[in-house]
Amino acid sequence: MKITYHMSGTADIQTSEIFERILSLLDKPGYVILQNTGKTIEFKDNLWRFGSRSDVFGRVDGGRFEINTEGDGVVVNFDYHVSLVFWILFIGFFTFFALAKDIHILYFIPVILIIFYFKVENVKSTAKGMIKGILKS
Repeated sequence: MKITYHMSGTADIQTSEIFERILSLLDKPGYVILQNTGKTIEFKDNLWRFGSRSDVFGRVDGGRFEINTEGDGVVVNFDYHVSLVFWILFIGFFTFFALAKDIHILYFIPVILIIFYFKVENVKSTAKGMIKGILKS
């Protein structure tokens, strides 16, 4: 289960330059490229990489760049997603222990939902930064 978002932008740059920027952008933070055709690049987050776990809240869980040429410009469509699986399991874990041990544990669920909201907002700003970095002149 995922929440999917869409962004797009145009630039007056060569298509090959945009592909190079996307590939270098995805290589730095440790994303795994699943598919690279002449028109699209699909990627996902490398969950098992070494490094800080604190930057998880700002990382895109996966997505797809699609590059189209229109006239003299290039249109870049960016579809990205945030996975819900971890958060559903986490809330289920708290609910199970609330029912098994103490009902007061349920007070933590709104805190978890607030943290999830901030993760989604951080991912949105990361995605905007990614598309801005790709389309800059």
